Amino acid sequence: MVESYSIDNFKKIVNAFNNIGHSTPVDYQNNPHFSYFEEYFNELDAQTIVVERNYIERDYLEDYSGYYVRCFKKHRRRCVRLHFFP
Repeated sequence: MVESYSIDNFKKIVNAFNNIGHSTPVDYQNNPHFSYFEEYFNELDAQTIVVERNYIERDYLEDYSGYYVRCFKKHRRRCVRLHFFP
């Protein structure tokens, strides 16, 4: 999936994938990460976001097999990777 970059689109994408399963919506007002990302991507003049769904990340899969697989609550085995381009 390809989206034009804006901080609002970025927040929308994060929230869409964060809300799959057990997570609660991200509190953008009190989360300093989004202020940092907005400044960082503006400096890089980001114009495009590429969303890679169902990405298998080795380190996450190791964490998943060591911890999450033993949880009663279901956790996703795959993740989403975002790429930002000028």
